[in-house]
Amino acid sequence: MRGIRSLSTERILLIVLLVLTAATIPFVKPLFIDGHIEVTGTVFEWTNPPSGQSTLVLWSENLPEGVEVVPLAGAAVTVFHARDHAKEAIDESKNWRNDAVTDQSGSFSTSSTTNPSPHHPVLRVRHKGFQSLEVIFLHPDAERTGPESNSSRTATVLMVQSP
Repeated sequence: MRGIRSLSTERILLIVLLVLTAATIPFVKPLFIDGHIEVTGTVFEWTNPPSGQSTLVLWSENLPEGVEVVPLAGAAVTVFHARDHAKEAIDESKNWRNDAVTDQSGSFSTSSTTNPSPHHPVLRVRHKGFQSLEVIFLHPDAERTGPESNSSRTATVLMVQSP
């Protein structure tokens, strides 16, 4: 067949070499390498919330003065994300989702591969008898991609009983 040429071994190796070399260029690298996100923390029952207070998350381990809490075991913690869900709906049936359940001390740890583009994850916490929490949080390296987007967040969740 005229016009169709088979690729020689040398040409195939050259193409592979070019692709691998391109993966080391900063603006191309994100196309090849995913990032990583980890969220660890503790879920508490807030035993003395102000009237009308909703469940909330503190992005630290420090509790405000006067807050009384007890660890909450069995809370379902989910972290998930899409490319940029400010612009698109999140389909949770797809990748980039991880679930955990709090232990007796209320502690949890969840980590997941992230897509190789800027994104904003969602933290969801649910427990029967308590108000649920679902919050979009800024990935500390939201503008970074690839291996540079590896990050860890610490969350303290104060759950309020449902009315």
